[in-house]
Amino acid sequence: MQDFAIGVDVGGTNLRVAAIDSGGQLLEKLSLSTDMQAGREAVLQEMCAAVAGLRERHASSTRLAGIGFGVPGLIYLEEGKI
Repeated sequence: MQDFAIGVDVGGTNLRVAAIDSGGQLLEKLSLSTDMQAGREAVLQEMCAAVAGLRERHASSTRLAGIGFGVPGLIYLEEGKI
């Protein structure tokens, strides 16, 4: 069974999530809008749903090796901040 990884790029206006196999081939890419006005929890839920969907769609033929995240700045753990 081949491995795959999921990469997440969180931007101020866009959320991009992709599944890549161990040979570097793109399996699937999602491009979504990031609604920062909806708040931190909404952005996190959207991101988690995208990752879960990719994982489910590719887990039958490949094995998830890991997930990487890229964010454009600091991540605040306090509620009300993004």
